[in-house]
Amino acid sequence: MVAQLRAAPADDPCWSFAQVNQTVAFWLQRTAHESFVHRWDMQRAAGVAIDSVDPAIAADGVDEYLDVFAAMLRSDQSPGSGETFHLHCTDTAGEWLIAFPAPGKPTMSREHAKGDVAFRGPAEGLLLFLWGRLTPDEAGIDTIGDTTLAARWKEFVPTV
Repeated sequence: MVAQLRAAPADDPCWSFAQVNQTVAFWLQRTAHESFVHRWDMQRAAGVAIDSVDPAIAADGVDEYLDVFAAMLRSDQSPGSGETFHLHCTDTAGEWLIAFPAPGKPTMSREHAKGDVAFRGPAEGLLLFLWGRLTPDEAGIDTIGDTTLAARWKEFVPTV
């Protein structure tokens, strides 16, 4: 796989499950994020020191999760009546507003905006929280705003 990804131009067309990116670049990005999360899982399970990831790469993983997976993981049964969540990286550039205007697909924008709830912390912590590996407290994330709504995040975007 590595040889194939290195040989192919990143902008070459390539099937992916993500409607937002149908190029080889999607798989370069997806493989990097997938490898980090599962390496983190293995290191934690083995009880060895966990290697961190560059904050910019982790922020890119947060962006991918919110842009690709948040919409895929929701169903028409998911809640949504105008709730908003703001995610903000504290160690690199990265801010997102994800809104749930109605049951079904959320909307996401890359901006600084006030949400009903804000999750604010290091990019790696945000990424591991989104993938269900850590709670906000374990990830070093400050939760600001409606804490009752914050506790319901998994109802809005279930983890895989």
